[in-house]
Amino acid sequence: NGEHFDDILMDTPEELRPGGLVLFFKSQDKTCKAAFDSMDYRTAAETELPPRERVMIAKYDMDMHDKRLHTEFSPEQDLPKRFGLDTSTCPILVYIPQECNGHTEWCTETVGDGIEMVGCEEFVEQCSGWRIWDGTGDWKAWAKEQIESEPYPPLDKAFGDYNRQGSWIKGRDRVTTNTHMRNNFLAPALPKFSDTGTKLIKIPDELYKELTDF
Repeated sequence: NGEHFDDILMDTPEELRPGGLVLFFKSQDKTCKAAFDSMDYRTAAETELPPRERVMIAKYDMDMHDKRLHTEFSPEQDLPKRFGLDTSTCPILVYIPQECNGHTEWCTETVGDGIEMVGCEEFVEQCSGWRIWDGTGDWKAWAKEQIESEPYPPLDKAFGDYNRQGSWIKGRDRVTTNTHMRNNFLAPALPKFSDTGTKLIKIPDELYKELTDF
């Protein structure tokens, strides 16, 4: 979902972050899934498109983004809606420019006794300028054109070569993705100690300050 997307973007330092491709599809829609499969997206990502240090390549299942969650689905997590996509068409390929950094400003609502609930319609979208493939011609040629329209991220001297830089970025991707997967699938399996499985409590002021300062 959109939260995972933002976290992946934030994982890469500003100066090293490349643009990205996200293919939106619906796993439960036979027509869309067939069109998605015909694009052979994963094979192209691994064999024909540039490496990770040059572009982030991801897929997004619109049928599952609000189901694989251990929390209530919030507007900030609805990436198709954030991008203003017409979800009646499918699949949808979107290019994300380098300046998109994942720092979506989530909004909060006070629910009582100093407790705030995170996630509501009044969030601030940081990303802009994304481009949507019109579905005509070779999608790989279009994707390469978008990628090449932006400069190649510089090589950080600490890595020595782009292969190491790309491997480092992919390592951060894996940690973030595993964390999201673990949170989504492990939380529902834990024993519930209340009707909802959670309990809102106020964070002590000192701990709150320490966490926010960090």
